[in-house]
Amino acid sequence: MKSKFRQPAGAWGTAVKVLFILLPVTAVIYIVNVPFYLGLSLYTQQYVAVFMTLVLVLAFLTVKPTKTASGSKIPWYDIILSLASIAVGGYVAVFYPYIILNIGRISLEYVILGMISIVIVLEVTRRLVGLPILILAIIFIIYPFFSHLAPGILNTRQFPWQRVLTFLYLNPAGLIGKPAVIVSTIITSFILFGRFLLITGGGQFLTDFAMAAVGKFRGGPAKVSVVATAFFGMLSGSASANAATVGIITIPMMKKTGYPPHVAGAIEAAASTGGGLTPPVMSATAFLIAEFLQMPYAQIALAAAVPSLLYYVALFTQVDLEAVKNNLKGVSSHELPSLKNTIKQGWFFVIPIGVLCICLFYYSLPPAPSALYATASVFLVSFLKKEIRVHTQKLLNILEETGRGMLEIAIISLAAGFIIGSIALTGLGINLSTSLVTIAGANTFFLLLLAAIACIVLGMGMPIIAIYIVVVVLIGPALVELGVKPLAAHLFILYFGAMSFTTPPVCIAVYVAAAIAQAGPMRTGFAATRLAIAAYLVPFVFAFSPALLLMESAKDFAMVFIPTTLGIMTIAIALSGHLFSRLHPVERIWASAAGLAMLIPDHFICNGTGLVLAVLFVLWHRKRKKS
Repeated sequence: MKSKFRQPAGAWGTAVKVLFILLPVTAVIYIVNVPFYLGLSLYTQQYVAVFMTLVLVLAFLTVKPTKTASGSKIPWYDIILSLASIAVGGYVAVFYPYIILNIGRISLEYVILGMISIVIVLEVTRRLVGLPILILAIIFIIYPFFSHLAPGILNTRQFPWQRVLTFLYLNPAGLIGKPAVIVSTIITSFILFGRFLLITGGGQFLTDFAMAAVGKFRGGPAKVSVVATAFFGMLSGSASANAATVGIITIPMMKKTGYPPHVAGAIEAAASTGGGLTPPVMSATAFLIAEFLQMPYAQIALAAAVPSLLYYVALFTQVDLEAVKNNLKGVSSHELPSLKNTIKQGWFFVIPIGVLCICLFYYSLPPAPSALYATASVFLVSFLKKEIRVHTQKLLNILEETGRGMLEIAIISLAAGFIIGSIALTGLGINLSTSLVTIAGANTFFLLLLAAIACIVLGMGMPIIAIYIVVVVLIGPALVELGVKPLAAHLFILYFGAMSFTTPPVCIAVYVAAAIAQAGPMRTGFAATRLAIAAYLVPFVFAFSPALLLMESAKDFAMVFIPTTLGIMTIAIALSGHLFSRLHPVERIWASAAGLAMLIPDHFICNGTGLVLAVLFVLWHRKRKKS
């Protein structure tokens, strides 16, 4: 299979390496406020423009226009497009102080550069990200030109094309808006932290620790997959990357132990998706939530901790019962790393994670500098062992890999800027939210169901960040209007955006895991959906009862957490089809009903009835097994 990337040789190759290194270096310089100490005053958008210029130039120099194009030679038109990128970004970087003072002005240069910016961003989106987000971006870009002709709720007043181009290019709500700001600061700093941790051996430590801790138990490889992928997902935030990175180790182990190939792939896919919902990174979308809601990131991470815990409770329950059902054993001790030796060899990797948590949750520092402090601690602890020490060449490699890892998500943020800009200019979000409230008939559950379906359908083949941005600006206000707390609404959208990675028919994380497992993707996808059941149910609970997000008193939290946990475990048992022995169909329906009753938030009678039904189910099933 041919790669979409080219590897320029000679002087061009050196230039590309330097530019990739400059990408994270520029971010670090801005995040630690070096310009301020040099007596320079910069608008955030000026820095974003510099970052955007580097990204666009690198995209044209390293991403081929077609897969069959030369893998080393840079064609003349890509050089011209790189120069056009410098013009588009450089203009904003140099003249933004003047632009912001005349933000309503429309001039010929604004219009021309705005048109060029749209063309080049769409082209790199086509090359690097693919058709789904490209088509979505095009739809939103052309919408303001024809919105006055659109029917019903899509109809808005007519916008001159000069104003549309200028707004999308220069307004802080457009190309250089929130998504680009967050990617160029927070997400870059976290990717840098992850690269430092992985290249110095932190990734191997986490994998070995998971294997040593749970590998010997029944279904050990599957539990290793869950634990190791959760660790990786907390840092990388990418379901597909997690499935590829950890799955290449754990899926063959699961198959060797006795798990069917489709189940092994499904476990890895479900665990990988859960990693993207687990603090601190949470698919990078948590940083967007913090920006949209103007809330401390630590508060969002704490709120997301309990739902992610419930996700893994349901997953672990099914993984364990799957092992019981198939009489699967753990990995023999001689095949596992020693827990004592693993901790002895890599205990210091806990320090950077501790530094990150202390900065975020104790000192309430912003996410970007917190990640840089954690990165600095990785650099320092690397000197404790000679073989992992970060010398100059390794540092340059880490910076270059960070830059390469930024490319796709940065392009997505630029395309998302056009989408947000179009919605902000036309007021489409307000129109659609009002209409959805009317359609739902003030029925919050129905509106939540519409939002969940929209996230999964829009998410087919698209990154979570893009899904979240589109749905949150179109449907988020309607959810809030019907009484859902803003943070609960945003996390609800995040969860169902993430579930597009495991929900058939287009489920990218499943495709990756199924390929490794050599299993059918649809069969693997349906198994992954079953394993990830908590992500389809828990968001409805916290949407109606935000106490689950630690937003109310400890008593209120306990009143919703306990029945929700028991309900999720009961449903997981029903879906696995096994407890003490194989469940009859009637028993599975019985357990499912009991679990769903316990999930109805703030309803003591339903929760109590569900608990009684669950206890009776367990007693009946145990008695049937003995007889």
